[in-house]
Amino acid sequence: MKGNMDYYKILEALGDGVICLNESNEIEYMNEKAIEIIGKRIISEDRIPVNQVFNIRTDNSESIIMEVIKSVRLTGNGRGLEKDSYLVISPGEKKYISASVSLIRMEMNDHVVISFRDITRLKKLEKDNLEQKYNLESIFNSLPLGIVIVDKNGKVLKTNPFMMCKFGVSSMKEGTQVLGNLLKCSNARDSICGSAHACKDCKLKRNIRLLNENKEGLNRIKVKFSHYINGKHVPRDYQVEFVKTYRNAEAHILIMIQDTTEQMNYERKIKKAKKEAEEGNRLKSEFLSNMSHEIRTPLNGIIGMIDLTKREIKEDDLRENLEIAKVSSLNLLQIINSVLDISKIEVGKFELNHKKMHIGEVLNEVKKENEPKALKKNVQLFVKLWSEERKYIIGDEVRLKQLLTNLVDNAIKFTDVGEVLLDYKVKEYDSEKMTIEFHIKDTGIGINKEDTHKLFESFIQADGSFTREKGGAGLGLAISKNIVEKFGGELKFISELNRGSDFFFTICVKCWNESHIQNINI
Repeated sequence: MKGNMDYYKILEALGDGVICLNESNEIEYMNEKAIEIIGKRIISEDRIPVNQVFNIRTDNSESIIMEVIKSVRLTGNGRGLEKDSYLVISPGEKKYISASVSLIRMEMNDHVVISFRDITRLKKLEKDNLEQKYNLESIFNSLPLGIVIVDKNGKVLKTNPFMMCKFGVSSMKEGTQVLGNLLKCSNARDSICGSAHACKDCKLKRNIRLLNENKEGLNRIKVKFSHYINGKHVPRDYQVEFVKTYRNAEAHILIMIQDTTEQMNYERKIKKAKKEAEEGNRLKSEFLSNMSHEIRTPLNGIIGMIDLTKREIKEDDLRENLEIAKVSSLNLLQIINSVLDISKIEVGKFELNHKKMHIGEVLNEVKKENEPKALKKNVQLFVKLWSEERKYIIGDEVRLKQLLTNLVDNAIKFTDVGEVLLDYKVKEYDSEKMTIEFHIKDTGIGINKEDTHKLFESFIQADGSFTREKGGAGLGLAISKNIVEKFGGELKFISELNRGSDFFFTICVKCWNESHIQNINI
C-alpha cells in the first residue's frame, strides 16, 4: 500500500485520523493524525488487530468496532459509529469519536479504511449547551413572575407557566395569540389586541414598537393595567421590563411582568398617611401659633400691671413678691415666644427681617441681659465688644440677638464654676460683605457623646434628669439652629464631658452703605 505514494501523501495531508486494515483486520497503516488521537504508533509489520488499538465502545456496548467492520465487509456499504461512541485510551480516559468505515479495493485485495476525528471538545460544548439550555428553561419555568416572548408584531411566541396560570391559559400554539389577548386586556375584550380605539395609548405596544425599530425605548416601565376576567374589569399595577433578543437573526422582545399591585397600594396608603400626618402637624402648629398670640397678649398686660403696682407699694416683702411674679411671667412669656417660633418653623413661616443694624449694640444688649444671671451663679461672663471699623450691617437684629442670647443663656445655665465667653472674629471682609464667626464657650458640664444626636430636636433635652433642675423647654437650640440656617450658616459644637462646650456658627452679612437706602427698611 505504501508503494502508492500519491495515495499515501493524500492520507497524511488529511485532517482526520486514518487507519487502513488488511483482510485479517490487522492495522496496515495509520497516518500521523490517527497516531496523535490514539496516542500509539503502530508498525504495519507487527500485524496488530485493530480492536486492540482502536477500542470503540458505547455506554451500552463494548468493543463495537469489529461488528461495524464485519457489516461493511458483508454489504460493501460504508457505515458510521453509533452516537456517543468513544475510544478507550486508558482506564478512566476516553475520547469521543466520530468515524466513517469504508471498503476499498487495492492491489486485488479488499481493505477497510477507518476515517475518524476526536469530537470530545464538541461533545463537551454540546453537553454544556444542553445544561445551559436546561438551566435557562428551568429558570424560565420557575420564576414567580410572568415572562412572555413576542415577535415584532406583538404575537406571543412563548410564555412561562406562571403567566399561563395567572391568566388561565391551558395551552398555546406559538404565534397564534396577541399579547393583549393573552393578558385579557379590557381594551381587547371585544376585539383583537391593537384594534380598539384605546389601544393607541398602550404603553406596552408603544415600547415594543420603539425597541423593534431600534429607537429609544424604555427598558423598564410602570403601568396600570385593566384586565377583563369573568365579566369584570380588574385593575392591577405592574412593573414591566423589556429585553431585545434574537433568534435566527430575527428580533424578538422578552417581556418580564411583575405584579406590584399590593406594593403600590401600600405605598399609596403610606403617602396618604404621611399627607394626613403633615396636615395634622400643620394644623397643630397653626393652633399653637394662634394660642401663643392669645396667651401672650394678656400676659404682657399682667407684667405691665405688676410694674405699675410696684411703683405704688413701699413694703419690701410685697415688692419682692411682685418681683417674683414678674420674673415668673417673663419666663412664661419667653417659653410662649419660643413655642410661637417653633410653630412658625414647622409651618414654614419663620423668616428673617433684614434691615440696618448696629452689631455692637446687639453684643452690648446680650451682655447686659445675661450678666445678672451669670453674677447670681458666680460665673464670669465675658463678651467681646465690637471694635471693627464697620459698625453697621444689614441683617435681622432681633433674631441675631435672640440667637446669641439663647446660646449664652444655655452656657450660663449649665456652668456652675468658671466662665462663659462670647467671642467673634471677622473671617472675610470687603466693602460689600463680611463673614463673621461667633463662638460661645463655657466651662460647664459638657455633653455626653450619646446625647449629641438629639441636641437640636424640639422639646428634647440632652439629659432630662439634670436639665429639669436648670429649667427650659428644650426649644432654644432648635430655634437657634434654624436662625443660623436662615443666615446661611450652620450651628456646630465641640464638647467634652465635665470640661465644657464651644458652640459656634458663621453668618455672611452685607455691609451697610448709602446705596442700600432705597431697598432696606431702616
